[in-house]
Amino acid sequence: SIQTQIDACVAGDRVLVHTGTYSQAVVIANKNNITLTSAGDGEAIIAGNGSAVHTIYIENSSTVTISGLTIRNTRKQAWSTGITFIGAGSNLTISGNKITEISYVNKSWDPTDNPGSSGVGANGIAIVGDNASSAISNVSVINNEVSYCITGWGEGIALKGNINNFNIEGNNVHHITNIGIDVLGLATYPNITTNNQPSNGTIKGNTAYNCISNYTDNGAIYADGAMNVLIANNKVYNNKFGITVGCENQINKANATSSGIHVRNNLIYNNSLAGILYGSNGVNNGSTEGTVSHSSITGNTLVKNASSSQWASEIVLQNANNIDCFNNVIHGRYTQIFTVATGVSAINCRANCYYNSAVSFSASQQTGPGTWTGLDLAAFRTLTNDNGTDQSIFSDPMISSANETNPDPHLQSGSPCINAGKSGFSPFSGEVDFDGQPRLNGARVDIGVDETGTTSSCPAITVDGNLNDWNSIAAIATATGQSTLTLKVTNNAQSLFFGVSGSGMDNSQYQIFIDTDNNAGTGYQDSQYGSSGAEYLIENGLLYRYNGAGGWSWTAVTATINANKSGTVTELVINRSAFTSLGSTINVSYKDMTNWVTQSKLPVSGSYAVYTLINCQ
Repeated sequence: SIQTQIDACVAGDRVLVHTGTYSQAVVIANKNNITLTSAGDGEAIIAGNGSAVHTIYIENSSTVTISGLTIRNTRKQAWSTGITFIGAGSNLTISGNKITEISYVNKSWDPTDNPGSSGVGANGIAIVGDNASSAISNVSVINNEVSYCITGWGEGIALKGNINNFNIEGNNVHHITNIGIDVLGLATYPNITTNNQPSNGTIKGNTAYNCISNYTDNGAIYADGAMNVLIANNKVYNNKFGITVGCENQINKANATSSGIHVRNNLIYNNSLAGILYGSNGVNNGSTEGTVSHSSITGNTLVKNASSSQWASEIVLQNANNIDCFNNVIHGRYTQIFTVATGVSAINCRANCYYNSAVSFSASQQTGPGTWTGLDLAAFRTLTNDNGTDQSIFSDPMISSANETNPDPHLQSGSPCINAGKSGFSPFSGEVDFDGQPRLNGARVDIGVDETGTTSSCPAITVDGNLNDWNSIAAIATATGQSTLTLKVTNNAQSLFFGVSGSGMDNSQYQIFIDTDNNAGTGYQDSQYGSSGAEYLIENGLLYRYNGAGGWSWTAVTATINANKSGTVTELVINRSAFTSLGSTINVSYKDMTNWVTQSKLPVSGSYAVYTLINCQ
């Protein structure tokens, strides 16, 4: 069984799960430096043992990786989970898994499910820091698909309690009956009264759609009672609320706040209630609900959220203070663009571009219980400290398409949003626009998710398993008569992209060897090439660094790799910062394997193929 192998593991071991369905549950407790991963010879499905609540349960362990598996819980019972980590530990990586059919109730996918007030639920992935004195630290939840889960009062991906330094990136979360991605603090679970706020993390580059609750007004991505979280470059659509930030609970922390939550460079569209909601439902009274404070909404593009003209607002603020709202394209469906409910103070808006199909601006301010006042643009500017330098405008932003089901947020030539962002606005270190290009090009940032004017030699690649956007990029290696036919590499200022085309690649393993110092004499010496010298290896979506010990000696490197593989395409992107050194020229090879036997490779023979990085400014 898988459990037998896990129990036998010592530090540094990997358990490889071959193709098949395993009706088992797995417990990893008090282990260090182990990996549970697919062997790469087909889909490896762990389906639960019919009685265990958790399909994979991890407790008080460090340097644990779960990757490349399909995880289903066919039992479908209260508080089922696909993967759960509870306790304390560090360096947890959950990468490249498919998690589906997790449910609190014994039935198949049902979007109309309603648990009522029972409080019961389930989670696709749940990481719970229930030790007040020792946090779960350095958590990576990357490139997973979580789908078709009946979660009740649970969530698709949830980080709760004492968690510090986390990254939720590149995940595809959809068809969830409540919140898609949630970082939750200050609640009654876990039951700790101090250090109960997930902190210092990112929720980045995820896609979240069809996260729709039939029993509560949920958001697709939610930071609730968290601290210092960047929510950036996500694509969020077809939910109720798109991105929500709140502080619903306080436990024993009176006047608690969720602060330092920055929502940047997200594309948010066609969500039925609103695009962005900041603030808790009730007034902060010191014992129940807290507030959201000292946070920001910048560089986003919102397109036609709110499906009813009676609740038609792209951005809603309630019980929140010291909120900066800069450089956003807000293209509404109805007249009302903004809603300011009770408990709001110190809103600072600048350099936003408002527009709607009615070509008429209005906002709504709650001035008392059940009392609302309509505001025109001038009055709204006064309310939001938006008079003077960098004043927001009401104008067609001239995005390429404002179709609510498939918008294109790129700015057309002549857009009033180009070089019109808030003067003196400084991007975060490494901040990029929605295409992965530098966030600032020129003296002033553009408004919205698209930063125009980057050089044409810096291609915009979307890792979606389709190489149409690679058409202008020349292959660095080609072949005929084998499964892999072309190898392409490109880059922008932040990322390195790989695109391979061929056939019969859907159930195969792959390896990409990278010689980063352009020196064939250093690094791993590949017997299948006359000249090699690889410092790094990407194997089935995971990164390894050659440790110089000779032979097959590699050390796992924590890195975010967004990969998409099919029968005809292997496509992936990795941040350039994952490599300790990356010269202006690198050498690359790609291998397609079955049962770890090379079936085809690019280049076919000789040396690794040469790629010269583009100097993207």
